[in-house]
Amino acid sequence: MKIRFLPAMRQFLCVALFIIVVCRGCIVVFASPMIGAANVFDFLRQSSCVGLWEHYKDRPKWRGHPEGPVPQLVFDGDRDPGLCMKSVDNLFPYAAAHMHRKHDAVDLREVGAWKWLFTASMCVLLMLQRMTQGVRLGLSVGMFLALGDFDSLSFLNTMNLDYSVAAASFLAAGGCIVLIVRESAPRWRDLAFPSLMILWLGLSKQQYGGLALVLAALTAATVARYWKQWAKAGTILALGVAAPLSFNALNARQDGLVGAANAANKTDTFLWAVLPNAQDADAALTILGLPGACRAAIGKNWYTPGLQAHHPCQAAVDTSRWRLLPLFAYEPATFFAPVARGVRETQPPADDDLKRFESPADASSLKARVLRDTSLSTMLSLLPAGFYAFIVYAAMAFGLACSTALLARSMGIRRATLGPCAMLGIGGIIVFYAVVSSVFGDGYQDVRRHGLALLPGMALVLAGFACRGRVPAT
Repeated sequence: MKIRFLPAMRQFLCVALFIIVVCRGCIVVFASPMIGAANVFDFLRQSSCVGLWEHYKDRPKWRGHPEGPVPQLVFDGDRDPGLCMKSVDNLFPYAAAHMHRKHDAVDLREVGAWKWLFTASMCVLLMLQRMTQGVRLGLSVGMFLALGDFDSLSFLNTMNLDYSVAAASFLAAGGCIVLIVRESAPRWRDLAFPSLMILWLGLSKQQYGGLALVLAALTAATVARYWKQWAKAGTILALGVAAPLSFNALNARQDGLVGAANAANKTDTFLWAVLPNAQDADAALTILGLPGACRAAIGKNWYTPGLQAHHPCQAAVDTSRWRLLPLFAYEPATFFAPVARGVRETQPPADDDLKRFESPADASSLKARVLRDTSLSTMLSLLPAGFYAFIVYAAMAFGLACSTALLARSMGIRRATLGPCAMLGIGGIIVFYAVVSSVFGDGYQDVRRHGLALLPGMALVLAGFACRGRVPAT
């Protein structure tokens, strides 16, 4: 009797967790007054692609509104290629806008609703993949911790790219995990879901194109090594390569907002994050291919007064980040010190500093308190800073160790530990990637938002402990 009850209980928990996640998302999306992340100017990148703009009473439509989210939009059709960031995430505001006529008023919650409808549909597809009940339970727990988190959900009602990063990183990882831990060789149709999610991730934001490639490469390596299915492995890897290359090709222009973002990101990376940690600054400049005149600019960032008008080290904008690798080998502190600071800055604050409520009084409502108090991000915010850093480093270590074990699967890794190993490994990889890509992508600027994928990474690491033991496949 006990043997039959356990699988049934796991199935019930999986369904219950999914329903809870969907309900939490609906509560946030349809909240009135609205819940969402405030516009910190980044909405401009999507609005100029779609022609759907914030409608302010007290400022131009292209200005930010850091005081809090504003639900009123207008579909005026005004597009500007020089400001547009081409991303698959733009499909959500495009769908919301084109449910209306030109010059109609649009509610920002309609954008959030399209995002949540697509996310919930993809969660259903993930749960319908063939897997053991233990893996399904682990992914359900991860879904609750990652996609049901208030921090992630608050990016639904926005016009920026961050929500797609959070959702796609979890779902792409989930799809890859299911493929990696299969008990039988995958069929071509089994590649459909992880391939779609890898494309969503890789086409969402330039920063996370590399993560799509890493997930695709790890999955392809295990498929090739364990089942010797080279065509399927090559297909997954090709998609992982194509996604970031396509994103870069679509946003290849060096003028306008894309060019300015590139200049800001490299300035913050080289001058603000890396070079201040070099003991021998002159040698570091030489390794990076920067002139000695850049020495005076070390420690400055894009927002240093006067820098944008008269850049003191234009060569930093023109150099490649690949030059960082020999510098890291020459002076490891230029890698480890920025990463250590980045880890500290990814911790959510105990008192949230992001304006997420149209009506500030709603922040203390019962609904908001329940959502936040049952979120992984809130639990992480309550940890002592030292312990938080320890568990992030531990997650990174799990990523290295367990990913190595996955690649050695055909050499005897136990079936009972394969699911947890995949979750711990891929979750740790996402945590590492989120921190490193944020710090060496834009220095210390807005690390917590840029590293939003750390949350689904940590969720998968924790879910790995809920997925143990072998049970029959369903």
